[in-house]
Amino acid sequence: MMATETAQSTAAPPVAEIPASNPRPDSLTIIAPALALGPMNAAKALDVGWDLFHAEIEPELKCVRVRSKKLFPVKELQRWLDENAGMTL
Repeated sequence: MMATETAQSTAAPPVAEIPASNPRPDSLTIIAPALALGPMNAAKALDVGWDLFHAEIEPELKCVRVRSKKLFPVKELQRWLDENAGMTL
C-alpha cells in the first residue's frame, strides 16, 4: 500500500459531497451520522432479532416518540451496551 492510500483511508469521511453528475452547489448531498434509530435498525445495530429487542432490550431504553414512531438515540444504545457488557440475558 502506498503512503497516499494510507492517508486517504484514515481521513475522516466528507461532510458533504457534490454529485459528479450535477456539480451545482444547490445539489449537495449531506452525509451525517445517525443520531437515533428506529426499532428495526436499533435491533440490527445490536445484531439481535426484532423479538429479542422488543421483549428484552427495548423496555430498558429511553426513546423519543414522534407521533407513532419510536426513535432510540444511538447514545442510549451505547449506554445499554456498556451497562450490560459481560452479562448474559
